[in-house]
Amino acid sequence: MNESNNWLDTSLTIYSGMPHWPDNPPVSIEPSQCLAHRDVCNVSKLTIGTHTGTHVDGINHFIKGGMGVERMPLEATIGKARVIEIKDPEQIKVAEIEPYDIQAGERILFKTQNSTHALKVE
Repeated sequence: MNESNNWLDTSLTIYSGMPHWPDNPPVSIEPSQCLAHRDVCNVSKLTIGTHTGTHVDGINHFIKGGMGVERMPLEATIGKARVIEIKDPEQIKVAEIEPYDIQAGERILFKTQNSTHALKVE
């Protein structure tokens, strides 16, 4: 199989009321324009914290003066990645990831307990 045809989208679906980081705003999706109300199109207002669902933290998240995601090339998010499951229920700690010998430039996806809590159950 051609590698370019072998993609896996790991992003979670965003929905109102989904789990969010405690000090971030809750997820809210509200219609602001609606065809049913004779508006010219359907448009929604989205309120969300940056730590909701699948997200990327820039280096500046913890390091003052570090690069933010707005300066990160999109190509850095596409390609082979390693998934590391985090057992700690509250945070990713150095002691838990040290054994994985993470290298500079390596793509890492952290599977946390939030990975399963954020799935929408219908």
